[in-house]
Amino acid sequence: THRIMTLGGQQGKLDSNGSTWIDPVTFDLLESRLITTLNGVEASYLHAMRKGQTIEVYQKLRGSPVDIRTVQAPGVAIDENALNFFLERTAWASGKTVEWQSYSPTQSRLIPNKANLEKAEKDKLRVKVETDIGPHLYDIRPGKDATVLRMDAAGTEQFHLADPN
Repeated sequence: THRIMTLGGQQGKLDSNGSTWIDPVTFDLLESRLITTLNGVEASYLHAMRKGQTIEVYQKLRGSPVDIRTVQAPGVAIDENALNFFLERTAWASGKTVEWQSYSPTQSRLIPNKANLEKAEKDKLRVKVETDIGPHLYDIRPGKDATVLRMDAAGTEQFHLADPN
């Protein structure tokens, strides 16, 4: 992402570069990295790695010592960056509820999620995802190349695919 923002009295170009590795079958988090720079200088580094039943998080903010945290993750933990891929590959059906734990490296916690198919049309599915921070609605183009087209939270569009074709 590219944004202009003020951070600690400094204004400039904020760049974030993130990578997430997941198990291709379960979507379980294996590793994620997020590096943020302000005006080309590293401002933060966040690295999460699955280690058995836990996720270890290493965070370094500019001018601060490394902070190491451990999150208990006994089951599948779906990284928030992999959520769209998970939703696109789930077999949605009327009356079916899907539950999982999503992982937010910045919050260093697992968040319970529950989702169901709210509406199905020929060319669009609407999936409602409920979390402890409120519901989110995802519009998904179904089919072989299923794609998340749009997401709303609290009645406000959070993102949409610019060219869904």
